[in-house]
Amino acid sequence: MTEASTPPPPPAPRGGTRFSPLLWASGANRDILRQSPTDKTRFQGLGSVVIFTAALAGASMAAALHIALKAPWPVIVLLTAGWFLGILSLDRWLVASMTRTTSKWGVGFLALPRLALALLFGFVLSMPIVLQIFAPEISQEVNVLHAEAESRYQAQTADDQVGKRIAALEKRKQQLEAQITSGGLPATPDADPTLKQLQDKRDQLQKELEQRREKLTCEQLGKCGTGRAGLGPEARKRIQDYNDTKRDFDTADTQLNNYLAQLKTKGVQDAQNELNGQGGAEGVTAELTRLKKQQSALQAQHAADTRKSDGMALRLEALNRLSQKNGTIGTAHLFVTLMFIAIELLPVLVKMMQILGPPTVYDDLVAAHERENRETGAHLARRDADVARVRAADDVKYAGLVYDARRAMLESLAQRTAMAEGEVGEAALEEWKRREMARIPADLDRYVRTEPGYGAPPASASPGGFAPGTPGGFGTPGGFGSGSPGGLGFDPPVRPANPGGIAFDPPVPPGNGGFPAGRPAPSGGGGFGGGPSNVRVMNGRPGDPYGGGAPGGGASGDPAPFGGAMPFCADPHRGAPEAGGG
Repeated sequence: MTEASTPPPPPAPRGGTRFSPLLWASGANRDILRQSPTDKTRFQGLGSVVIFTAALAGASMAAALHIALKAPWPVIVLLTAGWFLGILSLDRWLVASMTRTTSKWGVGFLALPRLALALLFGFVLSMPIVLQIFAPEISQEVNVLHAEAESRYQAQTADDQVGKRIAALEKRKQQLEAQITSGGLPATPDADPTLKQLQDKRDQLQKELEQRREKLTCEQLGKCGTGRAGLGPEARKRIQDYNDTKRDFDTADTQLNNYLAQLKTKGVQDAQNELNGQGGAEGVTAELTRLKKQQSALQAQHAADTRKSDGMALRLEALNRLSQKNGTIGTAHLFVTLMFIAIELLPVLVKMMQILGPPTVYDDLVAAHERENRETGAHLARRDADVARVRAADDVKYAGLVYDARRAMLESLAQRTAMAEGEVGEAALEEWKRREMARIPADLDRYVRTEPGYGAPPASASPGGFAPGTPGGFGTPGGFGSGSPGGLGFDPPVRPANPGGIAFDPPVPPGNGGFPAGRPAPSGGGGFGGGPSNVRVMNGRPGDPYGGGAPGGGASGDPAPFGGAMPFCADPHRGAPEAGGG
């Protein structure tokens, strides 16, 4: 154990393991706190602050649920309990995550985001409680807001289509009622163009008649005109003009009176019909009554909905208006809000004061415990890294060993395969030799023919073999199976194998022409495989009876009996003349 490591804690006193809500809320390490009993009271105080703040948040949630949702009390209690536990856990994390650092400025930087978060929660959580404190004043202001909303809605409905129609019907109703009251005459002459025209004509003639009367009187008195009093020619002329105007006036007045009589007879009936309706048509009075009922119903519904609106937003608006209109309420609102914000900030502030104070025994024990944990963690990390490196090296070594073992196994298999192929090829060659030797006594002509000039007729054969007409050696072209011309063949031929090689049944794995790695013969080509072979009949030298030539075996370049270009010679010591086919 290092010098800075924490000694093992002493046995806990009796009852020390009991759960303490205050210590849990403070975020203290109970195992370390047992070694520093003097710090227990300090953390109990911090835990009580955290629990009190969470309880205040729960009360705020209950008020908000009651104001905004009008929720039943069981639901309020359940949601309030959940909110209380959530805020309790959050405040506990805020105080537990603040640890002592070497710099006081560092403590301040660590506390800033926590203070900002606590400030936000304090401002939000204080609103429902503030609304409950000023509930009576807010309710009165809410009624004022409701009345204002109803007035605005009534003004709005008066300006809409229904409101404008109601205003027009009320005006028309007044006109019709005035017309009925006046005996059928319209309320104003302007309402009837004919009446206005007749009345204007009569008024004009009446004014002209008065003017002519004044002129006639003035002429008779000698005050104007000729200046001579009495009934002279001028006076008589003016009397005639007056009489003519009087006659026109009487005619116009009679026409007006006759038209007024007609209006009185017809106007009252028409006004009553329009006012009350006729023939099933809706009259002015009925339409006006219907539209007013419709408008009143809308206004009553809006008023009822407005009075039901008593949520938190409306109460906040009422509180804001009260604060602006009443300075006392505004000041009280401000200080109450600040008080609740301070209560929400209290856990973080208390924790900051503890950190900024001198370190206690608990702080020293926590620091030692954290150092030991860091050292232990670093040691475990190094150990895990070493184990990982050893495992990686073992994996690499194992992979190398597996690769080497597989490579050795493959080389052994390749050697054994090559040896087996060689043995099989030798056995096949011996068997072929035995069979051919057995056939010679019975069919010598198949193998021996004479050249012209040696007493034997020329054989008719295609180039390249003893069998008439088939190129490529002993029988079927292609060696011990069908393949390239120039090898050994069997009669009947065996099934095809690799080109130019020996066929086996079952076939051996493909190799270099059916034999181990085919190395070319010292002289001569062809052989048993598809490529150059290390098996040949004889050393192929030019002029040898069995020498190979192109195509089909023996030494390259010269015709040979087995190659098919040089005919077989009875005298092997004689030169081999060129021939056109065997």
